[in-house]
Amino acid sequence: MSESIQKIRFGITFKLGILLAVFGVLSSGLTGYYTYHTTREILVNEASRDLLQATQVMGRRFSILTNEAAKDALVYTKIRVMQDVTGQGPAAIAARQAVADQFKGLMTEHPEYFQVRFISARNNGIELVRVDRDGDSIRIVGGSDLQEKLHYPYVYETLGLAEGKVHFSRIFINREVGAHAGLQQPTLQVATPVVKNGGEVLGVIVINVDLNHMFDMLKADLRDEYQIYLTNQNGDFLIHPDRSKTFGFDYGRRFLVQDTFGPVAEIVKGKGDSAIVRTQVGGSKQEVLGGFARIPFGDQAEHRFVIFGLTVRLDMVLKGMTRLAENSASIVIAFSLSAIALAVLLAWVFVRPLKQLVESVGSFSRTRELSPVRVRSRDELGLLARSIAQMQEHLLAHLNELNMRKDVMEYRARHDVLTGAPNREMFFDLLRFAISSARRNGTQLAVLFIDLDYFKSINDTFGHAAGDAVLVAVVQRLKSAMRESDAVARLSGDEFGVMIQPAEDSDGVAHVAQKIIDALREPIVYGKITLKIGASIGISVFSADGDTPEELLHNADAAMYNSKRKGRGVFCFYTGMQ
Repeated sequence: MSESIQKIRFGITFKLGILLAVFGVLSSGLTGYYTYHTTREILVNEASRDLLQATQVMGRRFSILTNEAAKDALVYTKIRVMQDVTGQGPAAIAARQAVADQFKGLMTEHPEYFQVRFISARNNGIELVRVDRDGDSIRIVGGSDLQEKLHYPYVYETLGLAEGKVHFSRIFINREVGAHAGLQQPTLQVATPVVKNGGEVLGVIVINVDLNHMFDMLKADLRDEYQIYLTNQNGDFLIHPDRSKTFGFDYGRRFLVQDTFGPVAEIVKGKGDSAIVRTQVGGSKQEVLGGFARIPFGDQAEHRFVIFGLTVRLDMVLKGMTRLAENSASIVIAFSLSAIALAVLLAWVFVRPLKQLVESVGSFSRTRELSPVRVRSRDELGLLARSIAQMQEHLLAHLNELNMRKDVMEYRARHDVLTGAPNREMFFDLLRFAISSARRNGTQLAVLFIDLDYFKSINDTFGHAAGDAVLVAVVQRLKSAMRESDAVARLSGDEFGVMIQPAEDSDGVAHVAQKIIDALREPIVYGKITLKIGASIGISVFSADGDTPEELLHNADAAMYNSKRKGRGVFCFYTGMQ
């Protein structure tokens, strides 16, 4: 009887041990599987959202660059010598040479421009000034190489625009003979009319933008595994990693983004502004993640837009998951062996900690916050708890890194990379906020448009590294001359904007302007050389000289040109008769 009981007990213990061991193996396996796949989905979802945000940031930078070309064209319509370009005789020839030199300087500052021209409204649209990028050089074209362009839409359509309006062409493959670096390249043309003081249209300024170079600039901040896409409103690829699939409509074939990335069809149809995609590209079995966004550009009244996209291979997003999978496998094996050896004796100890671990993993999956794992034992369950905590820490670190990269991209979109000062876009945002505050409180503010004197000669003589050192020193001196409530921004090249808020009276503003001029007159030491610069300043005041950021900056710019005419190194208030 005793022997029979022993046999029965042995049988129950054995069966219970096997059952608990199987349960332990299954539980640990499911925990590892759930942790791995939940973490994988979290990474994929976070990466998808970050891709879309990065796409929108890059799209805004694309809009900023295209709008910058429009602003450059508008600035050159206001230079005095432009009024003399269409005339005859030595004065007209000198004016054309002066304009050509300024166009050449513009192209030096903007490597994405491959051609800048002034085209006359007369003589079938003859080119009077043309500057081409030819390889690594910039060439002023003249004589018989100048062509008649009146039959091109960007000329006759722009001639019909009002002063201050800008024509944006469709994005196309440039096939105009004589375009040199821009020949057979994807191109955007930005044009604006030049109007004489009496209202006569003299001609148009045309800037040809090389989209390949522009997108190389945009991609410079991205890692190599990211791919950039650009399409027109119909979904035709304009920029694609495989250039054979771009501009297919030019030679009778259509390569559409919605055929490759299905969800983007909603953007093309006008039913959405963004889309997240996860699909296989081409015949490859490799999955990619992507974010696509609708980016308006040009005249908003025309409702024109492009579709901008970023993709990355899924395995690059999940490359950190290999260690997680190995850790999960090690944990499952260690825990299973422990469960088999101690199943009967430690069954009650095993159930409760495992539940705590599952709850911890589930809580992390829901909240993405580290929660304390209350298992403190030194056995396999303790190892499992510590490993899960480590995996959670690694995952959070990875997510934080993604967020930091997003923050860096957003920072670079609103700040000048060289000096760290706010860029033009952020300066306009600060002005809008300050104007609202001034209007609400009945106070004034002043805008100073600062243009450095002799900066180009420093670049030409000592190189761009010296010029960069000058720009950094200028920003530091401007900040030291300002109050904490004021703002300093680098608008472009050697142009800076300063917002004084509040501005109590014109004498106080004049004192600040003179303080800036005196500060910038101080020599700048660069290595073993001493560099000297100066500044010409134009000042506009809210609300006497405008009640929008655009008006205030434009009028301050006009006042700055008046300072230049007075001999540089001085400041002028806007008078309305610049």
